[in-house]
Amino acid sequence: MRKRPIWFAALLLATVAALGCEPAISLTVRNPLGFDVSVSLIQISPAVQDELGIVPMGESRTWLTRIAGRAGFASKVHRIVAKDSRGNIVFSQDYTWDELDKMKWTIVMTEQRPP
Repeated sequence: MRKRPIWFAALLLATVAALGCEPAISLTVRNPLGFDVSVSLIQISPAVQDELGIVPMGESRTWLTRIAGRAGFASKVHRIVAKDSRGNIVFSQDYTWDELDKMKWTIVMTEQRPP
C-alpha cells in the first residue's frame, strides 16, 4: 500500500477548510424574457466564474452555489450574466452581498444589453 506524503494530507485539509468557509446559497434566477438564457455567476473579487445553466423562457431555476462575501461587504462583488442562444449578453448586473440578501437571493431578469 502506497502512503501519501504528509504535505498531501495538509493540502487536502486546507482545501476542505477553505471550501467550508464560504456559505452555500440557494440562488434563484427567474426568466420572464421571451427566450431561453444561459446564466453565469461571476464573483468579481476573487475572480471566479460559475456557469450555472439554462433558464427556459418564463421559468425559474435554483442552484446551490458557494458565494464569497459576507453581510455588510459594500463593494459590488457578484455579477449575474445571462446570454441568449447566439451568445449575446442580454442581462448583466452587479450586486453586493447585502443586495442579494435583501432580494432573498432571487434575480428577476429584465433585458439589459450592456453598452
